Amino acid sequence: MAPKGQFLGFDLDDMIFIPAGLAQSLFNREGLMELDVIYDAQIPTQTLLKQIDQRLTQRHGRRDFTLYSQEDMLGSLDKILGILSLAIGSLGAVSLLIGAVGIFTIMTIAQQERLTEIGLLRALGASPGLILSLFLAEASLLALLGGLLGVLLWGLLALILHGLWPGLPLDWQLHYLLAALGFSALVGLFAGLLPAVRAMGLDPVAVLRDE
Repeated sequence: MAPKGQFLGFDLDDMIFIPAGLAQSLFNREGLMELDVIYDAQIPTQTLLKQIDQRLTQRHGRRDFTLYSQEDMLGSLDKILGILSLAIGSLGAVSLLIGAVGIFTIMTIAQQERLTEIGLLRALGASPGLILSLFLAEASLLALLGGLLGVLLWGLLALILHGLWPGLPLDWQLHYLLAALGFSALVGLFAGLLPAVRAMGLDPVAVLRDE
């Protein structure tokens, strides 16, 4: 057979073809599980499927088989990939939600523990906008570090998978990685907004008096 190369780490040139009767004898099988038909690309697929259906039904006396065309298999593969994409997207959304809650909690605690610093900065002339910017920058930095850690873990996993299955197609798309980091920072920005607004609205006199 003509060389076909590798697919997903499997060497297609390692396959051999033997007569069906010999295969049934070797593996003690009474029937065939699958038939692959190679046909001229100019023949309409539906016409070919109809002819195969009629021939097998005539030979078997009943329709005890299922026919799949390449279009059907590709459609099934697209559905599977769609379900996997939805599942991965759902996991990502849950992860982002958990991360946002974590950042919100951290920034709320930080705002409560830094009342003296916030009051002192305000008393020295720091504007509310500066306080807001400092808290939002910290929240975004926390989220960005989390996103960077996730990218590094993905890189490590990709290297391990590539070592185990060299033929597995794993592409590094820089714009996707940058978009993921940017989205992480954006999530941190929104998660830290409420604590930052609270810190910005503190009365410096009341804070320093209470502390």
